[in-house]
Amino acid sequence: MRPEGRWITPRYAPADIFAKDESVLIASSGTLGENEVYCRPILVTGRWLEHAYTQHFLRVVSGDADYPGAYLFAFLRSEIAFRALRSMSTGSKQQEIHIELVKRMPVPTLTTQLRHEIAEIVRDAFRNRDCADEAEDRAIRSIEAAIDGGNPNGQSAPVGQPRTMPSGSPLPTCGSPARSLPPPAQLRDRTPGRTLRDRPRAARPHALYLIDVKGTRA
Repeated sequence: MRPEGRWITPRYAPADIFAKDESVLIASSGTLGENEVYCRPILVTGRWLEHAYTQHFLRVVSGDADYPGAYLFAFLRSEIAFRALRSMSTGSKQQEIHIELVKRMPVPTLTTQLRHEIAEIVRDAFRNRDCADEAEDRAIRSIEAAIDGGNPNGQSAPVGQPRTMPSGSPLPTCGSPARSLPPPAQLRDRTPGRTLRDRPRAARPHALYLIDVKGTRA
């Protein structure tokens, strides 16, 4: 799952287009179709901290360390919370979430240990998602380079010369066994999730990826 949005320049954008780590963003504008993203949440963490977000999300940020954002996401992602949020809709065709009703929405307390166990499960899942995205990016680059004969300039390999992967290994032929990826734990150790703040200033993009409600999928 990847966000779908558009590129903008941060020079002319407000400062609050970014989201804090473990913010829960709920699609707050849409229609009531069962396959619509309206009232469905996403968790902003890891690589998704690099993106910008529009005002069409209801931002939920925990004010209590004992109720981390990852725990709130697990609850808000549940069917019960989804139906409760949908019941707080206002409007005719295009729906909006009634903010005053959301303020009174109860949150399960559980025990401190259970809350943090749930939060760690969610965090681990999103770390694995970042690792999967990075592995997919590497695979796409390898395939594109292999199609070009391993030449980054896009020139094909000479006739009769075997095509190679970027690493120099021969391009697998049809029917050859595929190489298996390391388990997620090993991938995570080598390629931990990064945020924009972890990258050197020179490597930061001059444009931002803006994500809107229409570009999210539950």
